[in-house]
Amino acid sequence: MIKEIPLIIAIDIETTGLFPRNGERICEIAILKIKDGQIFDRFVSLINPEKSISKAATLVSGITEEMTRKAPTFKEVAKDIFNFLKTGEPILAHNAAFDLSFLNYQMELCGFPRLENKVIDTLLIARKYFNFQSNSLGDLISQFSIPVDRLHRAYNDALSSYRLMEILLDKLKNSKEFKDFLMTQDSITSLSPELNNILPFWLLNALKNKTSIVFRYIDRNGNTSTRNIQPKEITISGNYIYLVGFCALKHDERKFRLDRIIEVMENIE
Repeated sequence: MIKEIPLIIAIDIETTGLFPRNGERICEIAILKIKDGQIFDRFVSLINPEKSISKAATLVSGITEEMTRKAPTFKEVAKDIFNFLKTGEPILAHNAAFDLSFLNYQMELCGFPRLENKVIDTLLIARKYFNFQSNSLGDLISQFSIPVDRLHRAYNDALSSYRLMEILLDKLKNSKEFKDFLMTQDSITSLSPELNNILPFWLLNALKNKTSIVFRYIDRNGNTSTRNIQPKEITISGNYIYLVGFCALKHDERKFRLDRIIEVMENIE
């Protein structure tokens, strides 16, 4: 493995939806302090989001409202989280912009300052230095045979992201130093500020490059289907954000609520 990987804080969160500024909240968090490949401290907890958890979110993570009902609220653990992270070591995550958008937003709601830790994003490393068929965490840990009980639980994803980082950095050890992978949070979220507050990167990327998206979708009746969409635009109506695009299944232009997208099947972030 690449030499001298310093202490790193691997994080992952599970949420009730995609957009913190649209009222969605964290429902599970894992923060792992790792040195020389070994976890020496951790903060792992279900979080009571103080709101309903959609069926779509439960299908992704398996986390139900019943599981979080007796868990602490984010406000009750915000100080512990802040103290855990304020030591300043680099934060590691896969698609760090998503995790940090929720974490910073909810920390600020509780009166704590925005985190300023440097960041290592295994998604961005995979995109920049490799040419994998898919950069999703699930596909990459499968490709490299990283053992995991199940995806989309915070502890498992945080630890898997660290193991993935070890592998990617080892493959680049002859051309890169560890410091080359450190980024500021501002550089990770340097897309359009307005859109970046509400849209996931995979959607911004598809709109920018005019590429199709394949995802699993749950309709108002609870039925799921796989859709191949050529995205056209984003619209906002009431409390919901919609993707408008040509649907290959229906051979027509359709509108999809983003909070009902269960899983992006290609280029998932």
